[in-house]
Amino acid sequence: MSFKACLLLLLAGAVLTPRSAAAGVVAALVPAAAVGATPADEAKDPEQAYLDALKDRKLFRLLEAYCTRQLARADLRESERARYTVELANGLAEQAQQERDATQRARLWERASAIVHAFLDAHPEHAQAP
Repeated sequence: MSFKACLLLLLAGAVLTPRSAAAGVVAALVPAAAVGATPADEAKDPEQAYLDALKDRKLFRLLEAYCTRQLARADLRESERARYTVELANGLAEQAQQERDATQRARLWERASAIVHAFLDAHPEHAQAP
């Protein structure tokens, strides 16, 4: 299954299990209402809902790929670049917290830190810069 198809299914209220998403097959779709979605969730920004769904389901590689792809876009506004940078760094940090191998955990933390520092170096006047 393509990345775009996964995105469309999640935005439509389907829930992909980590196993089905990793295999690239929609093997288990569950209505979002069955897993506790609320009306407030539906009112959220669909892009943020998608990013949150990836993190909630611990689909960190998919989150990383999506954010990286968005950050590569030339037409990205600075606020969007900040958003995807933060989401990517947070995803790497969450993944690091769950990693058992100390070497891999350190690499994830270093990557998260480097991504944030690169953004701040490139945008020193941004509102989130120190």
